[in-house]
Amino acid sequence: MKASLEFNLPDEEELFTMATNGHRAHFVLIDLDQYLRSRIKYAPDDELDAVIEAFQHIRTKLNDLCFTNQINIQ
Repeated sequence: MKASLEFNLPDEEELFTMATNGHRAHFVLIDLDQYLRSRIKYAPDDELDAVIEAFQHIRTKLNDLCFTNQINIQ
């Protein structure tokens, strides 16, 4: 099975760039999720509970958005 994408350049330059660089955005999402995970898991003892809860809330929202948009970052 093969798939091909065609773009009319330069008119569709922005769409072409998004299509060819999408993997970079995917890795950014993975890195952000892992950063948040580590901040939650390895929080110092003196870290405020509200800060940890905020990180968890952001991580949950990130994962919900990825799930809704069928982006697998797990």
